[in-house]
Amino acid sequence: MKKTLLTSLSLLVFTLSFSQEIDRKSTHQQHSEEFGYTKILKSSYNPNGVDIIPLQTKKSTNLSKIIFGFLPYWEYSSGAHDNLQYDLLTHIAAFDFKASASGTITNPSGWPWTNVINAAHTEGVKVIMAVTNFNSSQIHTLLTNSTSKTALFTAIKNTITTYQLDGVNIDFEGLDSADRGSLINTFMADLTDYIHTNLPGKEVSFDAPAVNWSGWELNDLAEAVDQLIVMAYDYNGSGVHILLR
Repeated sequence: MKKTLLTSLSLLVFTLSFSQEIDRKSTHQQHSEEFGYTKILKSSYNPNGVDIIPLQTKKSTNLSKIIFGFLPYWEYSSGAHDNLQYDLLTHIAAFDFKASASGTITNPSGWPWTNVINAAHTEGVKVIMAVTNFNSSQIHTLLTNSTSKTALFTAIKNTITTYQLDGVNIDFEGLDSADRGSLINTFMADLTDYIHTNLPGKEVSFDAPAVNWSGWELNDLAEAVDQLIVMAYDYNGSGVHILLR
């Protein structure tokens, strides 16, 4: 299996901290709480995804790397997707499909985003479902309870199939130290095997921390997925200022 290491960037000035890890909310969780909302808006398109087209062959491009962009549901609802430059992207992650401890999935507001999926697929850009959970206790249940794990895998497969998506991105943040090693690595290896077996050609990725403060076995995690996305924007505190361009 070919492995790809990606770095998630944002147009912000970051601060690099060499202090010890402290308990805090993840950047994705902060953004969800700041910009997100609980009201689920109705989609303008067929809820069963029957008008979604499959991925087309990508047109000629100067891109030599994977360019993986995340589109949050609150940005979709505000119309930001109208300004997407598909020729500068290889992947779009629809953020976010919320996973519960029992393995059920809640679709993002306005789903299905048929206009974005079709526009992306016409340009040969893959659309990935970003599955999130920021609760350490619920994540532990998903990693250790076989019933919840099976339910989640099945829900992911059904969502990819129904909406002709091109893979899944797992964004589990705030894991307990004990869950960051073999438990999450086995979970991701099992998910990758499940998706590759049931949906050949579909991709599996994981959002990893930029710094291994404790517990992570990142080399093994990279071997468990198709892409390991390093969340390199998640720096803050006193120290060296870094501008990512």
